[in-house]
Amino acid sequence: MAPSLNAVHSAVSDGFTIMELVIAMAIVGVLAGLSLTGFEHYQRRELRLEGNELVQRIATTQLRYRDRYGRFASDAELSRFNEELTSERFTIRVRPVAGFEFQQYDASLGLKDTYVPRDPACVLYEMAVRGGVVRSSAKDSTGADATRKCLGL
Repeated sequence: MAPSLNAVHSAVSDGFTIMELVIAMAIVGVLAGLSLTGFEHYQRRELRLEGNELVQRIATTQLRYRDRYGRFASDAELSRFNEELTSERFTIRVRPVAGFEFQQYDASLGLKDTYVPRDPACVLYEMAVRGGVVRSSAKDSTGADATRKCLGL
């Protein structure tokens, strides 16, 4: 007796063809590539926001310190005065200008070498305060100005 049409059809349609598997793998590969690119962009954006926020926190904390002690603080004094002024990703350096501790200081945030992934566009944030004038800037890994990109100025 000849096999029925249903038996032949079911024997052929068990499993996927090689073409279906290749197409599925290609789709998964494209989606994985897109998601990794988006994730890296998100990490860089988060890093820039943290650097910008730290610059603002330094300025606010320095004003509070000056109101209390009559001069601006160094980085060690500032971290004791405000324990929240720390970062796992950035090295914070604050230096009052000698002879002008009551009105001038320089601050810099450098991205730590141990932090991966590094954002080559924003590795150094700087702030110079002279009297009531605050000048913020950012530099990329080559030392070129990246203020607009990193601080949104």
